[in-house]
Amino acid sequence: APLDWLAGAVRDLDVRSVTVYSKCDMPVSEDSLGFPKGSRGRVTVTVVKLPNVGRVDHSYTYHLAQLPLDTDPNEVQLFMKDTHRSFHQWQLRQRPLRDVVEEASGFTGYSCGRLPDWRLTFDKTYFPSKTWFHTLLNYDADWSFWHLSSEVSKFIQADYKSNGNYEARDGKSFAGNLTFVDWWDGLGVPLPGPIMPVCYAGVFAAKPANIIASRAVWARMLRLLERGDNILEGHYSERTYAAVLLPALPPHAVKKIQCLSRSVRRCSHAVGFCGTLYGCETNRDKSQACVV
Repeated sequence: APLDWLAGAVRDLDVRSVTVYSKCDMPVSEDSLGFPKGSRGRVTVTVVKLPNVGRVDHSYTYHLAQLPLDTDPNEVQLFMKDTHRSFHQWQLRQRPLRDVVEEASGFTGYSCGRLPDWRLTFDKTYFPSKTWFHTLLNYDADWSFWHLSSEVSKFIQADYKSNGNYEARDGKSFAGNLTFVDWWDGLGVPLPGPIMPVCYAGVFAAKPANIIASRAVWARMLRLLERGDNILEGHYSERTYAAVLLPALPPHAVKKIQCLSRSVRRCSHAVGFCGTLYGCETNRDKSQACVV
């Protein structure tokens, strides 16, 4: 997709460098990113060509795995897709990129750019689907960034057609033979629990220390994503980045999130966002009752 929108999208940020990963043999230049000529020399643009496997998740993971160990620890790495302006997950709310970067520069070293919002979902859930009834029963219950690990572990998908209708070009099966639990085994780390963060739609930011701390995980993930073009492992990656990059919560915070949650979005009801905890921003009475 064209990238002439990029400079405008990050105009409020102090951008020092941009790395573009290209898999489509289309020429990419600094001029094509929309940065004004006066910014040349201040913004360094690097174009890296990669094999057409694993889609955006392979590109992200390549960057995570290859980030130099001497990267400025005060930097923030912001990840965005070329389709940033036309994302199809209408259940998500886009946060201002300045807020995302500012949050990632804090003590957690990570921030998610798009968060679930039930208000964007309810009017687009079709009667009489299971999702419609489940959404109705949880009306006015905010969707959480936090997910129930035991439910996310059931995530599986038989096939997938991208928003841009990009067909797989290699004949590889979408599903493969890995479950989500197998995927984590392949990464060499246990599935987090009892709850885990999930950041959808490929917009997030992280500090170098968070990225480099899991260098071995990124190397294993990169190999798994080389199986083919349009593959289930990419969707596993989407549900993995936040859990690896965000430091673990203290036990008392985990217990409070579980207490505040009204319900969970079951994978048997809908594949998308399954495992999402409902109702984590509740009334004051329950919040007080959940102090641990």
